[in-house]
Amino acid sequence: MAWPENQKCADCGASKPRFASITLAVFLCNRCYGIHRGVGAHITRTKCVGLDRWTPEEVHRMKCIGNAVAAAYWEQRLPQGIQRPSPESPDSEVERWIRDKYEKRLFCPPDLPPPEAPKFAIEETGASVRSSTFQADWKPFG
Repeated sequence: MAWPENQKCADCGASKPRFASITLAVFLCNRCYGIHRGVGAHITRTKCVGLDRWTPEEVHRMKCIGNAVAAAYWEQRLPQGIQRPSPESPDSEVERWIRDKYEKRLFCPPDLPPPEAPKFAIEETGASVRSSTFQADWKPFG
């Protein structure tokens, strides 16, 4: 399931992101991953796509939301003239973008909650998905 929008970082557009915010359901490059970690787990909890263990619920959430659905919400009220950062943007600019977007919630609708995945049903086994299974069964970037 290679979605074109997931082949770039949700925040700066860098190609082939290898990290994700599981709370926001977006894919991130290495730099934006580090910034998200600095923002705090109360806003964004991150994982490595290829190394960390993923629960079936987390995989389901990423499949259902991903970068396009998340951007439609988090950037819905983005004012004209505001430029998204690029892979070449300074770290300070990218950090400001991430904090404005997710922590301060400047561009999302004030009266709507963030997107959620439909209810996920799984047996109560405490199962998790190994990264190799995650990558084999679900390829967000092709």
